[in-house]
Amino acid sequence: WTGVGKTHAANFNQLLKNKNFSIVEDAIGYEFGFYLESTSKLAIVNGDSDLINKQTKRSKAEIKNASQKNTDYYKLFKDRTEFRIKGKTYLINALLPKEASLSIQMTLSLLECLDVKPDYSFSKFTLPPGRSGIFKGIKNTTIIDSSYNATPDGVISILEMFEFYPSNKKWLVLGDMIELGEEEKEEHEKLAEIIGRMKLEKIILVGPRVSKYTYPKIKNAEKFLMPKDAMGYLTNNLKGREVVLFKGARFLEGIIEHLLADKADVSNLCRREKIWQQRRKKWGL
Repeated sequence: WTGVGKTHAANFNQLLKNKNFSIVEDAIGYEFGFYLESTSKLAIVNGDSDLINKQTKRSKAEIKNASQKNTDYYKLFKDRTEFRIKGKTYLINALLPKEASLSIQMTLSLLECLDVKPDYSFSKFTLPPGRSGIFKGIKNTTIIDSSYNATPDGVISILEMFEFYPSNKKWLVLGDMIELGEEEKEEHEKLAEIIGRMKLEKIILVGPRVSKYTYPKIKNAEKFLMPKDAMGYLTNNLKGREVVLFKGARFLEGIIEHLLADKADVSNLCRREKIWQQRRKKWGL
């Protein structure tokens, strides 16, 4: 159990209205705690999370903790990530946020329980589409595609990862976070605080939520309600050698599709099913 975020927080608003819980995170944590109740042998959890630790007493299983305190070193390269955890170095051929250290620790704990020898090189590790995939874009640009889903914790994690990316020509294309219910305004305003601290050459916001809540608190940003308009702006304004991170909802994968240098890479983007192609077409993508 890696964390308690505000994913689909709208589904928990009624519990707050009924005063079952004071904050939505407690409600979400309590619901996920039923998995712990059903666990009989081993639960591997994020020991840094007070919200998770509050629920572990509900389990009769052995509890093993992963912690960022075990991360001695983290470095992001152009196409890989290096971690040092408890004195051991892991070099993984993917762009990963610092929080991925928890997943590495949890994986090793699980393999130990199963008595399976781990591949410490993670040589077969691959990321699903839309999770920080790296592509060559038009005009000799680099595209980082993190367009699949956007939870508050996940967006913050990827933004912080992008801060470590080695480039002085970084552009951010940020879409909405959806299904947050009453947390929507607060969470989109939080993004403005984080983005304001980042060293970005250009910020492009796509969607009604980032336009309404994030844009007023950011200097020198561009905003668009429709992804096709953001796509037009990118096509006309990219000069060359920029590194463009895409994160958020609003069919950003449809924008990426039109910016790829090699159109064969389209098959490596998320939401390739026919239903999604039809929906993007209705949006002019």
